[in-house]
Amino acid sequence: MLLGTPAYFWAVIPAIGSGRISDRVRGMRAAMICVNALFIIVGTIMYSQIKTNKVARFVGIFFAVGGGNANIPLIVAWQQTAVRAQSKRAFSSALTIAFGGTGGILGSVLFFNREAKKGFPTGVWFTVGVNVATILVAIGLRFWMQHKNRKADRGEILIEGLEGFRYQP
Repeated sequence: MLLGTPAYFWAVIPAIGSGRISDRVRGMRAAMICVNALFIIVGTIMYSQIKTNKVARFVGIFFAVGGGNANIPLIVAWQQTAVRAQSKRAFSSALTIAFGGTGGILGSVLFFNREAKKGFPTGVWFTVGVNVATILVAIGLRFWMQHKNRKADRGEILIEGLEGFRYQP
């Protein structure tokens, strides 16, 4: 327990850094989500697949925890900035938080005790797969939002029923 604690102190740095970059540089929110998901993937593979180098495994924990804890506020903020109507924002916030909570549930049931000697392959590769999916969805949303923004710039559509509103990819 004591060895895992420093990773959570470290997680503040990528969370604040990712948030600042995403807020200050237009179009970076999806990119920062992808970067953090890559850190989770790399970290997960490091701590689960490296068997002999304890330092490398420990560094992997920092990567995974930092990326995971940095992505939570980015995803919630992205959802909040993409929806203008108060009722839609409340509903989409609830869905975002609810789907985020499923990760804790899945994490508790996909790391099978019977797989402990093999390194919990089901849970590890599920984690990697979910983060690959996160990258693909973030890239897809970024392109979709850019497409919608271009259509709104040409006057073909009105995003969220508000003149001048644009998505923040």
